[in-house]
Amino acid sequence: MTTPRNHTTGTVTRNSRALQLYFNVRFSSTPKNPLRGTDEFAAFCTDGVIVVYPTADPPEFPLEVTPPTDETPPETANPDP
Repeated sequence: MTTPRNHTTGTVTRNSRALQLYFNVRFSSTPKNPLRGTDEFAAFCTDGVIVVYPTADPPEFPLEVTPPTDETPPETANPDP
């Protein structure tokens, strides 16, 4: 089981063809996880929130996103399982 988080920190690397985002995020392994078994994802950023979804099943637009309002610095350490 994973702990949901409202926000996280990450790092970005880039080369001539790609931008990669690495975040300290755990995804659930339950069958309801839309990214489980997905080889290709797409992502976009809106209102300060990065939304990741499988390319085979894009979300319906317009997509409403409520960013976190907590101004506390994000937790960077992994919690104990």
